[in-house]
Amino acid sequence: MKTIWSTKVIVSVLCVALLSLTISGCSTVESRREERAQGFDLLTKEQQRVVMQGRVTKGLSKDGVYIALGKPLRVRREHMNGVGTESWVYGRMETYTAPGSYAGPVFYGRYGAWWGPGYYDNSVSVMRDTFVVFFGTDGKVKGWSEL
Repeated sequence: MKTIWSTKVIVSVLCVALLSLTISGCSTVESRREERAQGFDLLTKEQQRVVMQGRVTKGLSKDGVYIALGKPLRVRREHMNGVGTESWVYGRMETYTAPGSYAGPVFYGRYGAWWGPGYYDNSVSVMRDTFVVFFGTDGKVKGWSEL
């Protein structure tokens, strides 16, 4: 059976792909290491190994986290009991598609319009938080959470 892709579906897929590329910025661990070479050189050999694997560990600097994971989606700053903390939130784009239909006017070429079944694309793209890195007052990683 032959599947025909509607223009709306193709445009939606291309927009999500373009948005994903824009958000990721096409950076890699290696390109971020070159960008923050001074910060990378200040890491211990063990921290450098972990960072180059795209992971984080306790005691890692903000430069190390940036090199390992890239730019966060957002940075949360909180103050509790006079102590400031910072969290970097990472995520990914997820698209949910639920095809739907409606009864309404549908045009069928030059014969005009009449009431009949129609179709609409019910796709929703959302940015989903997936990982949070918590920093202590010294600017070093004190923990993380996978969501």
